[in-house]
Amino acid sequence: MLAGSLPRLTERSAGHQPVAGWASARVRHGLPLKPTLVGLFLAVAGLAPPLLYPTVGLAEASTGTWSPATALDQCTPASPSCTGRDGHVAVLLKSGQVLVAGGAGSPMAQTTAQLFDPAKGTWSPTASLEGPMISATATELPDGKVLLVGDTGPPRLFDPGSGAWSTTGPTTTGRGAHTATLLKTGKVLVAGGNGSSLGTATAELYDPATATWSATGSMIELRLQHVAALLQNGRVLVAGGWSENYGPKRRTAELYDPETGTWAPTGPTTTTPTDATATTLTSGQVLLAGGESSESNSVNGGDRDAQLYDPATGSWTPTGAMLAGRSVHTATLLPDGNVLVAGGNATVQGRDPEPISKISAELYNTASRTWTAAAPLAITRYRHTATLLPAGPDGRCGPNCGQVLVAGGKTLVGGRGTPVSAELYAAPPAPAPTPTPAAGRNPGPQAAPASSGTSLVGVYLAGGALVAAVACGGFVLRRRRRQATAEEADGASSPRR
Repeated sequence: MLAGSLPRLTERSAGHQPVAGWASARVRHGLPLKPTLVGLFLAVAGLAPPLLYPTVGLAEASTGTWSPATALDQCTPASPSCTGRDGHVAVLLKSGQVLVAGGAGSPMAQTTAQLFDPAKGTWSPTASLEGPMISATATELPDGKVLLVGDTGPPRLFDPGSGAWSTTGPTTTGRGAHTATLLKTGKVLVAGGNGSSLGTATAELYDPATATWSATGSMIELRLQHVAALLQNGRVLVAGGWSENYGPKRRTAELYDPETGTWAPTGPTTTTPTDATATTLTSGQVLLAGGESSESNSVNGGDRDAQLYDPATGSWTPTGAMLAGRSVHTATLLPDGNVLVAGGNATVQGRDPEPISKISAELYNTASRTWTAAAPLAITRYRHTATLLPAGPDGRCGPNCGQVLVAGGKTLVGGRGTPVSAELYAAPPAPAPTPTPAAGRNPGPQAAPASSGTSLVGVYLAGGALVAAVACGGFVLRRRRRQATAEEADGASSPRR
């Protein structure tokens, strides 16, 4: 039989995913696929539903690509003047350039700033800070200026027009390991952090119109190294973080209402994350990924857990676990609505970090709520930055439109140094839309999208369908010939009218 002559075709799992538009596989790994002649005949005859007979189609997963960008500085990490950075800030300016400033690493990095021009693919120095800026946040204001708030000096403003820095009104409480969120009102909410040796629950607002700070309602709980995300309704979600004096980690979350200046509790998180990422999705939900979720500060590790916050219900639900545990990583919302997570640390205290957890990258698909491996970084990184460049093309980004710029951080290469390198991530192209067949018509077997890893299953089944069609056609042709012969014989023996 035809089915008995099938080669043993198996589903491969590593690095593959179902081809869009094809029916999902209904086989286990390693089991043969055995479509029957009856099924093929029904498919050709139009009696089977469309896309039922190409039972499975597999293709190499599309993972995007990384390419090297110009280094932050032409020096070695051991050089005293090297501007390799980690724990720095990066902000996309309205000009399309990326401002990188402060951070740890070399002493020079703490007080300097640089601009990346995506149109030229080059870095250039800009005015230096008046003092170190470590453990800071950077927020682009509506007028295009950038506000830096850190724990080593007064807040500072960067003016892209003049390329100069200036100090602005002092905060009511000095702080680091805090969060800063641009509100829809144009003000900036700064909350929590280590305003003292024990931490603080206070929050304050920066008003760009008056360049002044004012106190607002304090959080319900003290938090350090927590996450914050602006919701589509204008409120601010704050979650996780350390408790007082880096004690037990928080499993709680709360909401800030800009209209009343008050905080209210919301649903608890499923883990106790610190140094995690919070990304507001196009759906309005918030993706919280990774972080250090151990209840004890004796473990400095990365968690694979990911969870979604739904503002409509005020609750968190687990979503697919990441492929690698990670903290102090980056998460970037891509133009297609998916999220790129890159690098990060997965360290157990007293042991070397796991390079696989810091060189890897992965993509979160917001439609299927699943994670897939992306192309790995060129080197391991954590405490780096990731900035989405303009989508363009409008002259601001040149050949790098829509790519993600990853810069600096800590790495394992050459010891636990601070790299001066940078790299660019280009997301995989969007799949071509699947043609919609006309109503009431069976489109027949569909060809798999072109891919280097396309399975032979679809090809075989198409061939099988062709064999069935030929067999069926031959059967019909022979039957019609017999009918014609019988009619001729009958006509010869019957009188004509």
